Amino acid sequence: MSTNMKTCPICEEGQIHETSREREIEYKGEKTMMPLYYSVCDACGSEQGDAEQSRKNKQVMLSFKKQIDGFLSGEEVREQRKRWDITQAQAARIFGGGPVAFSKYEADDVIQSEPMDKLLRVAQAVPEAFIWLAQQAGEMDVCQKARKASFDLIENSLTRKDDSVVLFKARSKPVVTNIEQISVSSTDSLQIAG
Repeated sequence: MSTNMKTCPICEEGQIHETSREREIEYKGEKTMMPLYYSVCDACGSEQGDAEQSRKNKQVMLSFKKQIDGFLSGEEVREQRKRWDITQAQAARIFGGGPVAFSKYEADDVIQSEPMDKLLRVAQAVPEAFIWLAQQAGEMDVCQKARKASFDLIENSLTRKDDSVVLFKARSKPVVTNIEQISVSSTDSLQIAG
């Protein structure tokens, strides 16, 4: 809450003070307690909200809706984008949605569409899908980093025993193999024994 006080626009005598209180909200039959941000005049007692408080209230509600609808939260979208080591502008070029879409998704200013949510999940689960999308968007540096990260992950897995690895190739069925059968060459190509 900010400490700068403003004169009440209703009574023009008192000062308004920012505050919040818990309130019950409901969406699709699910209920939860969420904060409601607003200001109160110390003279006339009027309650009012400014643009920033309205934005915070909207973000809280949209975050709850994403949770109930099973969508990635703004924080999950941000974490995923950072894991890929891409900017919001690069994410918009790779996945679509417009130049400021990821800023809005991450801040819970808007709810991403169901197809966008699914696309983000597929790209997270299948690294080759992310690489393909980045390549289609002309983000070749992103492709290189993502390929290296995929190979590093497999190479680090080689030290563990009794693990299985699922490898995906574009336009082919996944190959499931035992980790002992895989080796990674210095040219970043995978070798599967047997």
